[in-house]
Amino acid sequence: MSVPVWTDTNGVAATGAEQIRRQPWTPVVGCPGVFIKELSRRGELADVLLRIEPGASTPGRPHQRIEQHIWVLEGEAAIGLHRLSVGGYTVVPPGTAHPIHAIGSWGCVLLQSQIPLPAGSVTEIVSTSCQQ
Repeated sequence: MSVPVWTDTNGVAATGAEQIRRQPWTPVVGCPGVFIKELSRRGELADVLLRIEPGASTPGRPHQRIEQHIWVLEGEAAIGLHRLSVGGYTVVPPGTAHPIHAIGSWGCVLLQSQIPLPAGSVTEIVSTSCQQ
């Protein structure tokens, strides 16, 4: 479920920090220690927060039609072959493996945008990449 957004008369949408904080983290099936919050979904574009606990990871199986943009908001993560800290950014082209590992004792929080978005919820899509 997406966080509620408010849209002004110019079509600019916004969500308050308190609403995002109150939204529960949903465990990602098949990836112990990985949690997701869906922030928005507009047509084929989705934005989510991923929280990865210390030592946890995702296998990052390739998505054949999805391009992902990932920013590190908290902590440090290894995404594919790149080690990124706060403010780091990567683009994952369609069909590319992109395992994500939380580095350090704090884990990490990532902002992930993806397009195009196939049918189904973003949580289901992330869970699918975690399942064998």
